Amino acid sequence: MTQNNYLSLTTFVPGTKAKADEVNSNFTVLKNAILEKASQEGDSSQSFYVADATDAKHAVNKEQLDETKEELENSLAKLGYRFCIRKGNTTGGDGDLFEVSLSNLVVTPKIGGAYSNLVISDYTGAVHTIRTADNFTMQGKSDGEYNVFANADGEIYVLKNKVYTQKSRPELIDGDIWLDTSCEPLYCIKYTNNTDEEFLDVPIGKITMTNGVISEIKTLPFVSNGYDVTYNNFPEYKYDYGKPISRSFGVTYTAETDGLLYVRGSNTNTHCMAVLDGYGYTIHISSSQGSVAGGFIPVSKNQTYSVAYGTQLLFVPKVKY
Repeated sequence: MTQNNYLSLTTFVPGTKAKADEVNSNFTVLKNAILEKASQEGDSSQSFYVADATDAKHAVNKEQLDETKEELENSLAKLGYRFCIRKGNTTGGDGDLFEVSLSNLVVTPKIGGAYSNLVISDYTGAVHTIRTADNFTMQGKSDGEYNVFANADGEIYVLKNKVYTQKSRPELIDGDIWLDTSCEPLYCIKYTNNTDEEFLDVPIGKITMTNGVISEIKTLPFVSNGYDVTYNNFPEYKYDYGKPISRSFGVTYTAETDGLLYVRGSNTNTHCMAVLDGYGYTIHISSSQGSVAGGFIPVSKNQTYSVAYGTQLLFVPKVKY
């Protein structure tokens, strides 16, 4: 936490997830500081910025406010959508980046000139503007689906590979791309010759070849990367079924995390009852003729629970991915 007698801002550590409420709190503090200072007198000779001011009465002029606004917008841009198209040519409101000549399988990018510039953002959040791009051909390509990529130099090319956008490492084959979304900062690799190589290019479309011709070509959605990697992203959780915790019957426990209580009973010749926060619920009733039943009961952190009889009692904890 960085503090002074005017501003109190949270400092984030690289490699860890940022909580949305902490990020939003920083923006709220800065917004309030800007609004308060905007009403004060100031001049361009002042050497401090809003985030450095130590007195609520310190003032900045419009030029300094504009500089601060630009810095905030750049920070938001890097925290926002990455590994995607930011802007580009549209038709009828939909992204439209390619024109195809079916006779010779030449693809003409609709970029620059009579069309809008293409603006892309790589996995780091760096934004690149492409003002012109050369044609490329699908002549001689085998049937199947191809991903279209653009790089910072304006080169457009295709790869017959898979692009994964997920937390856990997929099973990659040569040429595949993986955007690792398991932590901040993100990381993107291309798997080449059994080696992970940093990948700074951006997917912008898909082409399908059928019987030697282009049967489909499409532009990927703008400002969309298949996964929410904005600063509002919260940690995700799962029930850890692979690591259940054994519990004893007749003992009262307090849940250390949210989880599921698994109860199984067979041929007990008695009622099987779970007691949650002091309230009893019958799970199943056995008889001398035999019976078997099992099921899961949701339990929240700090709730008490116990089961008097049965044959198996497990607690499945809820953990972060």
